Amino acid sequence: MNKNEFESVISELKQWGNVSSSVLYFEKKVCLMNNWPYAEIWSPDNDQKFMIWSGHWSNNEEYFEKYSKFSSFFKFSKGIGLIGQVWQQKKLLWINDLYNDKNFLRADLAIKCKLNSAISFPIIHNEKVILILCFFLEKISEVDINRAEEIFSYSQEVGEIIQKFNINNEI
Repeated sequence: MNKNEFESVISELKQWGNVSSSVLYFEKKVCLMNNWPYAEIWSPDNDQKFMIWSGHWSNNEEYFEKYSKFSSFFKFSKGIGLIGQVWQQKKLLWINDLYNDKNFLRADLAIKCKLNSAISFPIIHNEKVILILCFFLEKISEVDINRAEEIFSYSQEVGEIIQKFNINNEI
């Protein structure tokens, strides 16, 4: 993934007309550009007390179906789990080894799906986390971290684009 490719994705993102479609498109494009097999979308509940599972993309729906369903039952408050930490700290975080990270609550099933590492970052609008994206992969490399940092650098811009679609309070 180079900067021009990612800026093209941002430009295309502006063409979508609603939050759900635009976020799924963004998540899918990021995964495909980086060869990351599975990603989740998390959004705040109406009371802003928990992040709830809001969807996913994977390169193999059948293979990741069980993990996706399992994840959909979770919710995270600020500071709890990777999702809660990203929400609280408003920054890019990653876990190299999910199995040995005591704060990652879904490790057993993730490992069975060969999802050994995770990269997660918030999408921010007006200093508020409006979404959290979490990408899973077999093993994080320095290249993956650099790519994630570059993508995260667009978090505010992506947040502004998505917020414009939020006419019906979808987020």
